[in-house]
Parts: sequence; structure tokens; C-alpha cells
Amino acid sequence: MKRFVVLAWVAAAILIHATASDALTVRVTSASAALGAPAPVDVFIDDVDITRGVGSYDITLGFDPAIVSFDSASAGAALGFGTGLLATPGVNSVGLAEVSFESPFDLLALQAPSFRLHTLLFRAIAAGTSTISVDSLLFFDAFGAPLLAAAVADGAITVVAISEPDSLMLMSGGLLALLTSLAFKLYRVRRS
Repeated sequence: MKRFVVLAWVAAAILIHATASDALTVRVTSASAALGAPAPVDVFIDDVDITRGVGSYDITLGFDPAIVSFDSASAGAALGFGTGLLATPGVNSVGLAEVSFESPFDLLALQAPSFRLHTLLFRAIAAGTSTISVDSLLFFDAFGAPLLAAAVADGAITVVAISEPDSLMLMSGGLLALLTSLAFKLYRVRRS
């Protein structure tokens, strides 16, 4: 019974500590890319309480696999020394997780109220628009207590198809220019 009471007090303290005033905002940027080109997308964390910071996270981002494919991810420097960014790609999503091994006070010195969490690189594979949505997220502060996300702003990648001249049209245009050049040379030679 005594153990249950202690656990209840710890759970209540954690819930009280993670109040709405400490809530983060997760923001995904948008990008535009030509067909076949890379499309970088950044994930930012805003409204970070500088007395608590962010010590670890686990985020799943969704995308349309008919429009873009996931290539790679690189972490920002705000979590310092840690596990490094663990990226787990799926068919239509990518899971991203990182844990900092910095001491809480060193970690707090690294972070500002707003920072880039990571950059994702997608490849544009078809024309259209793919929403980059935050499907799930977990955040913990520098001391291991949970953090709330008050707002989430999804991003998007718009892929535009750039029409390239057909090879037959290109060859025909070159042949026409060559014949025109030869005709002018023959005309000049006959006149002289």
C-alpha cells in the first residue's frame, strides 16, 4: 500500500510538472522540388521552456509515398552528445528518435526557446503535393519528465514536373538549324 501511495504521488508530480504552459510547438517546414530532385524539410521545436529543455523525443512523420520517398535525416545540434538520430523509414512514414546523454544543465545551455530538431531529405518521384504530417510524438525534458505538444504545424512538399523537349523535337530543331546554315553558305558561294 505504501508503494502505491508513493507511485501515485510521483505520477501526480509528473502530471503537474507537465502543464500546458510548458507545452511545445512542433513545426514542419514546406518545400518545393522538381521531379527527381531532393526536397529538404526541417522540423523545428518552438516555445521550449529554457528551464526544462528537451532531452529526448520520438516522432513519426507521415508522407505520400506516391509523391515523395524518404532518403535521409540529419539531426540538429541542440541535443548535444547522445544516441544520434535514429531514423526508421516505413512505406509512408519515418520514425525519428534521439536521446541526449548530456547532463541536464549542459543540455539547457545548448538550447534556445526555438531550434531545429532535424532535417529530412525526400526525393520527388511524381508530380503533386505530399503533406508531411506529424502522426505521433513524445517529448521528454532534460530531467526525464514528459513534455506536452500544444500545437503541431504540418508541412508539405510540392513536386512540379518540368517539361523537357522531346528528343525527336530537339534533333529536328538541330537538323533544321544545320540545313539553314548550309543553305546560306551555298547561297553566298553562288553569289560570289
